[in-house]
Amino acid sequence: MQINFVKGLFVLALCCVMYGLWGIIFKRSFKQTLRGFSIYLGVMLLLSGIAKFAYMVGHFDFPTVIGPPWIEEKLAPHGLALVGRLLAYSQVIAGALLLSRFATLGAIIAFPIFLSITTVTISQHWGIAPINKIFLLMNALVLAGDWHRLKFLIMNDVPHLSTIPFKRISWKQDVFSLFGIGLILLGVVLTEYGVLIFGTCIGLGILLFLASYLFRKK
Repeated sequence: MQINFVKGLFVLALCCVMYGLWGIIFKRSFKQTLRGFSIYLGVMLLLSGIAKFAYMVGHFDFPTVIGPPWIEEKLAPHGLALVGRLLAYSQVIAGALLLSRFATLGAIIAFPIFLSITTVTISQHWGIAPINKIFLLMNALVLAGDWHRLKFLIMNDVPHLSTIPFKRISWKQDVFSLFGIGLILLGVVLTEYGVLIFGTCIGLGILLFLASYLFRKK
C-alpha cells in the first residue's frame, strides 16, 4: 500500500508539473505553476493530517508523507502528545485551505509547518530532509507569488485600503469550500466517537469540497 501511495503522489506531482508547464508555455502565466504547487502541497498536507486522525480512531496505518500517522502515540510518553495533535490539526487546515480560494492563507499556515519539519529532519539526520527542503521551497514560491496580497501586512498605514469594499469572486464556491472544511474538521474533532462518524464527516466534507469547484470562476 505504501508503494502504491507513493506512486500516486508521484503521478499527482507529475500532473501538477504538467499543469504548470501548460500555463507557462501556452498561457505564459507563471501563476498557474504556483497554483500547481498549491494543489500538490494541499493534497499532501490534507492526506497527512487525516491519516494521523485515522490512526487515532482505529489504528489504521494509512501511509503518509509528512510525519508518521502514529506520531501522537510516540510523543505521549514524553508529555508531547498535544504537539502531535496540533500538527495533525494544522496539516488538515492548511491542506484544505491550499486547495481552496483561500490558498494564500493556507500557504501562510503551511510555511511554519514545513519549516519545523525540515528543521527536525535536519537535526535528526533523517534521510528525508532533502524532500522537505523542496516542499519548503515550493511553499515559499507560492507565498512569493502572492506578494501583491501579502505586502500590505508589512506596509505602513495605507488609508485608502479601508475604503476598498469586501468582495469575493464566487460566494457559492466559498460557502461550499468552508462547509467542506468545516465537516472535515468536525470529523477529526469527533475522532473519539468511532470510525463511522469520523468517516462520514470526512467523506461528506471532501464531497462538498469537490462540489465547490463546480462554481469556480476565473
